[in-house]
Amino acid sequence: GLPNRHLVQPARIVGLDPGRKALFTAVVHSQQAADSLQGERPAQHRYNSLSWSCSRWQEAAGIKYKLHKTELWISRKPELHAALLATPTAKVASSAQFLHHIRHRMQHTAAAQIHFGDRRHRQLRWRSFIKRQQAYSAICKEISGGRKETVVAYGDAKFSSSCCKGNPSTPTVSLRRKVGHCCQRGVAKIADPTATVCDCVSTQHVLVYCGTGT
Repeated sequence: GLPNRHLVQPARIVGLDPGRKALFTAVVHSQQAADSLQGERPAQHRYNSLSWSCSRWQEAAGIKYKLHKTELWISRKPELHAALLATPTAKVASSAQFLHHIRHRMQHTAAAQIHFGDRRHRQLRWRSFIKRQQAYSAICKEISGGRKETVVAYGDAKFSSSCCKGNPSTPTVSLRRKVGHCCQRGVAKIADPTATVCDCVSTQHVLVYCGTGT
């Protein structure tokens, strides 16, 4: 677990659960809300929740803009577009079929390099990189609330390639790393998966980050 000095009246405790339909859903701990739930009357105080949908993430990170521009530019070169769409799959059972895939790729490599390596594509990739970093910064700031000594209990999501088909992929690992870079990392082992955010130091498969926030 974490040293007690990290858990003495933290300014902010956040329980975060990454997902596929939403990039993440988080709950900010409130002692008043926790005490209110123990009472017989309806809860007078509620936990504050945070969430980023996949659509919001793609918009903020410039993914939608990049996809739109890429599709627009390739549509203006129908021959190259048709060649790329006609590329044989590399998931084959024989070396002869894989060689067919390689030959097709090599036949159109020069044209593809000229198209995707031009100045506008390079500028688009650079713009997308900047937008993605800005989106990560906005997320980390929202999670930490701009406070120091923020504690984040990060759910140990492990999605397989067959999980949640039909939903866009989300940067689960990258987000965890970004949060970890902003905080001092510690791993807490847990026995009860239903533990509350307050019990984050004694929960299983949860990464706990303590640090300065952003």
